Amino acid sequence: MIILSIISGISDFSERKESGSTSSDENKIDNLDKTLIGKLHRVGDINNDGKIDKEDIELLEDYINGEGELTEEQKANADLNGDGKIDKKDLQILRIFMQRRETEERVRDLEGLYSALSGEQTSAHIVLGVDNGNIESVKSELDSAKALLAILNNVI
Repeated sequence: MIILSIISGISDFSERKESGSTSSDENKIDNLDKTLIGKLHRVGDINNDGKIDKEDIELLEDYINGEGELTEEQKANADLNGDGKIDKKDLQILRIFMQRRETEERVRDLEGLYSALSGEQTSAHIVLGVDNGNIESVKSELDSAKALLAILNNVI
């Protein structure tokens, strides 16, 4: 889906800005973003804090359940599938996006751990509570996380 690609790009860029790692190209994008602010909506960033996270999910849940209100700008950001309605379909898309992002992070962590345990990579990091006897369980968990990620990528 195009909307989720946009969400992913916005979220990734926001995370890079927060961590302070911006290149000159990212600075150009940031300047363009400031120029276009107000013309473009940050789809999925319902609370307009520059990132898509659980707070956005909570705002959307509250609105859908009749327990909260959204401004017009927030409503525009909350219509993830672009059908002009804010409903459970939009919430489902946002939840899948968040689950995919969390799974991607888990896969990266497990790949690093597995690589260090299997000796494929020398690491200066000390992994507490994990030794080579755990390598099969780490590999199994990594395979499961990759399978879930593949499913989530096909859903989106």
